[in-house]
Amino acid sequence: MSKKLKIIGICGSLRKNSYNKLILNIAGQHIPSNIEFKIVEIDSLPYFNEDLEPNPPISVTKLRDEISSANAILFTVPEYNYSISGVLKN
Repeated sequence: MSKKLKIIGICGSLRKNSYNKLILNIAGQHIPSNIEFKIVEIDSLPYFNEDLEPNPPISVTKLRDEISSANAILFTVPEYNYSISGVLKN
């Protein structure tokens, strides 16, 4: 039996009613049933701090685990000043 493919969705906007989050939800409704799709929230991630790298917060380890277990990542990202959002840059 073949393993089910897993795609995670990450939204580059933290706004509750973000259009990018809406796009992820719509994409999830159109993913075939033989593919697992999960939206991963990033709003609890701390700002990058090199001092935390040896012992990262639980929110960071959860995201690392989700990414490691995924076959693909679908990003929806708002454009700010010809670049990606500060949320994803951090």
